[in-house]
Amino acid sequence: MKLLWEKCRQGAQEGARILRVLGADSQAELPETIITDSGGVACDSEKGQAETTALPVLEVGEYAFSAMIPREPERSPELAGIPAVCGSRLESVALPGNLLRIGRYSFYNCENLKKLTFFSSIADLGAGLFTGCRGIEELDVRIIEGKKSCLPEILTELNQMLRLTLRDEKGNITAKLLLPEFFEVSVENTPARILVLETHGCGHRYRYCFRQTHFQFPEYDSLFPYVCVQEPPEIVAELSWYRLQYPVQLTAAARGQYINYITEHPAEAVTAFERVGDMAVLRCVAVDQRVDEKTLSAMTKAAARIGQTEAVTVLMDAGRVKGRKAAGTQEEGVQDSTVSARKRRFEL
Repeated sequence: MKLLWEKCRQGAQEGARILRVLGADSQAELPETIITDSGGVACDSEKGQAETTALPVLEVGEYAFSAMIPREPERSPELAGIPAVCGSRLESVALPGNLLRIGRYSFYNCENLKKLTFFSSIADLGAGLFTGCRGIEELDVRIIEGKKSCLPEILTELNQMLRLTLRDEKGNITAKLLLPEFFEVSVENTPARILVLETHGCGHRYRYCFRQTHFQFPEYDSLFPYVCVQEPPEIVAELSWYRLQYPVQLTAAARGQYINYITEHPAEAVTAFERVGDMAVLRCVAVDQRVDEKTLSAMTKAAARIGQTEAVTVLMDAGRVKGRKAAGTQEEGVQDSTVSARKRRFEL
């Protein structure tokens, strides 16, 4: 991967602005810094502290990943034949932690862009950033505490269904969330000669689960009745699995509503679990007292039908444990009744 870049300045900090990414790949991972020699030319490796300078990557330029860039940046002869990673070729982008600004229309009409990895500390997002990016499915964001987060602003720009991974500053996953889609329709009110904007889908509610720029998990959980009504069972089940997998600020009542939904939709829950794939959370749900043997049997059959062999094992083990407990309870009941009958005969 090669970069076309120029020097820029954000406040008192000098750094680099990425103008174009070159290469044959469909993925772009921008570096934290660009190493330059004493003449300001990028180096492949450090030559020594006295001879090189590390410029932090502070900006992504306007139309940097768009195939419809108004004017291609100049290239050196050795880079002339390398294609740009842009437009419909682009599928995944990882942005560096130093980044402070993304120029307008940077991802314009990147229709096959599916995943964006970034830090929440980006301060300036340009207009029309994700215009034409209907293919984005995943956002992977590292939350930097103490700094204003750009996540709410990015979420409002994307109305399709999104799978959101939240990480701490060290990169550890703290939560996974599913955000349903929504869409807006302009309806003409002819007598009044005005257009009324109607919003459909519950996804817009989920994009406002913030207090300032901090995500509010209890508010997210409180919206569950809306998604149950407006989304298909497989989507709701996947949302439920993610909250059970990473139960950040998950109350007992909220946990109950997610497990109850999985219990009521066993086949759809197993299909949705194929994307989650965390056997620990499946085992935890399977042994929950709300999940009876009938539900476990239905989930086991569904898992076998789609070839989830490991899930079948976990569910069958849970079913056997519950079966033994039920048999033990019945035996205790029979013994108790026998003892009571003997006592009554003795008393007579």
